[in-house]
Amino acid sequence: RALLRGGVLACAALLLLWAAIFLYGSFYFSCLPPAALLRPVHFAFRCDPPAPHTPPQRPPRHPPA
Repeated sequence: RALLRGGVLACAALLLLWAAIFLYGSFYFSCLPPAALLRPVHFAFRCDPPAPHTPPQRPPRHPPA
């Protein structure tokens, strides 16, 4: 009797797991957009350090009017 109850419980757990995976997959493919907006991004960095005798420049606090 306990073996039958354990089998039914295991089957119910597997059915619930399968339903969760199926519902997640159907939500994922129906609601999330495809990754079609990929484009290369080119970053530009300055590698040369500032001159050693000049103090670092601060940006202005307010933009010029």
